[in-house]
Amino acid sequence: MLLIVAAFSLTANAQSYRLSILTSAEDSIKVGIYKKRFNTPSDRQQVLNGVIENLFSQSYLSAGYDSIAVQDTFMTAALHVGEQYKWAAIRPGNIRQETLQEAGLRETYWFNKPVSNKGLLQMYNMLLDYYENNGYPFAEISLDSVEFSGNTVTGYLNATLNKLIVFDTIQIKGSARLKQSYIQQYLGIKAGAPYSEAAYRKADQKLRNLPFATPVKSTDILFITDKARPVLYINERKSDQVNGIIGLAPGGGTGPNASKLLLTGEFKIKLNNLFRSGKVFELNWRSFKARSQELKTNLQLPYLFHTQIGTDFRFDLLKYDTLYTTVGRQFGLQYQFNGLSSVKVYYNVNSTSLITVDTLSLRFNKALPSTNSTISKNYGISGTLNTLDYIFNPRKGYQVTLDVSAGNRRVRRDPRINDIEFTDGSGHAFNLYDSSELKTAQYRLKYNAEKFFPVGKTSAFRIASAGEHLESKQIYFNEVLRFGGFSTLRGFNEQSIFATSYSLLIVEYRYLFAQNSFIQVFWNGAYYEDRNIQRASIIHDTPWGFGVGANLDTGAGILSIAYALGKEKSNNFDLRTGKIHFGLSSYF
Repeated sequence: MLLIVAAFSLTANAQSYRLSILTSAEDSIKVGIYKKRFNTPSDRQQVLNGVIENLFSQSYLSAGYDSIAVQDTFMTAALHVGEQYKWAAIRPGNIRQETLQEAGLRETYWFNKPVSNKGLLQMYNMLLDYYENNGYPFAEISLDSVEFSGNTVTGYLNATLNKLIVFDTIQIKGSARLKQSYIQQYLGIKAGAPYSEAAYRKADQKLRNLPFATPVKSTDILFITDKARPVLYINERKSDQVNGIIGLAPGGGTGPNASKLLLTGEFKIKLNNLFRSGKVFELNWRSFKARSQELKTNLQLPYLFHTQIGTDFRFDLLKYDTLYTTVGRQFGLQYQFNGLSSVKVYYNVNSTSLITVDTLSLRFNKALPSTNSTISKNYGISGTLNTLDYIFNPRKGYQVTLDVSAGNRRVRRDPRINDIEFTDGSGHAFNLYDSSELKTAQYRLKYNAEKFFPVGKTSAFRIASAGEHLESKQIYFNEVLRFGGFSTLRGFNEQSIFATSYSLLIVEYRYLFAQNSFIQVFWNGAYYEDRNIQRASIIHDTPWGFGVGANLDTGAGILSIAYALGKEKSNNFDLRTGKIHFGLSSYF
């Protein structure tokens, strides 16, 4: 008896409620597939209502049920779908036509397009985005005076702007010390300017990329009457740097010196945030070859006179072996976009003086040397676009820099060469400069690009490319480009490869185990050409190398170490030619 009662109970609970929607074959396609069996009447009613909501979303605004019949557990619903409604016009009510255009709402966006809540919501959001970035974060949008004509709809967009909100001065909570003029320009949040939600939302990422401040909490915004006060939670970060890099590599000599190691190195000092206003001074000294040294200095003065414009001064000095000395000077005007992206125009002067002159060779060859005293004057423009999430140890984003310049190069008369005279068949005296073209046009292109792809939560894949091209009718040895070493092509001696044009490709996998630390495996390769006048024909090659490395945050600074093997021309890999690089960036 108990078994019979239990079976009856299970049958009652498993009772099925069914649904059938009647419509034309054409309209059934618009309805789509729907569920037909249910455990409860409420589940069935939800599907019944959902069919109408789905049709509304497809702009069939007159869709509805003509009749609904229920017999026991079976429901039959007769559905009419009707016509699809489209926008005839969306006219500005109290909104200016210019505002619609600035928000991206043009007639082609809605004309003859199906009417839907989704499309209307997109229009609302586009307008709200515009207003909240132009001083009205509490604006409200509505569609009023809706008119139907056949299957077309006309409506009027209206806005209730509420109160105009402007930015207040920025409040800093923490140990960071920054001038208001600097931080306002850097963040694009200027006191008295209309409130911008976009500027506020970008503030945290920009603060993360400041070398001299560390955010400890997300930025807050306080609305007080008609002002919005940003509150930054940032502490001072030790950012002034003293860096040293030491390289050990085979000396490349012959005879007894063949096995000797060549000690190369680099010393760098960088002072950030001078006078609490983001000013930067940088000095970089490098010894990359026996009897060769290079000094580079740079002074950056951003946001002059409370504008986005800054200045850039550079002074470079290169002594190459016992051959020549080159002095470079550059003055630039830079426009800084909000954050780390910028564009710069500049004027550059490079002058080379010969240290030694082989007059005997000149008398024998009766031609100017491959290294000459020259002066080049160029005008250029460069730009940087940076979207890296964290410049000190990025996982995603990209950075692109492009630099182009044009000008002229003039050969200067060196007295030691100018005094060497020859006599032609007619008995007329001449020197080597008289028969040479001393002035010629010169063009230069330089680029650097890198992209980071996040892998999981703690790794990143980096692809980078860099290159430079020098174009001129004649290119002397003192003008050629130099690359190779820790910062360009690992596995090779510092600046050991000479070229008039080169392009690099770098592929890295990084495992990021701390905020400023990672280990890496890498491959780097290059293609280059050298057609300076010293060459009888164009020299080209595809050197490449691979290795492992690490950046370690020691608390007092960043320790960089890398080991790489390189291969060029027809040489095979040799462990004895491996390059070891050490670097230490100390902060104070």
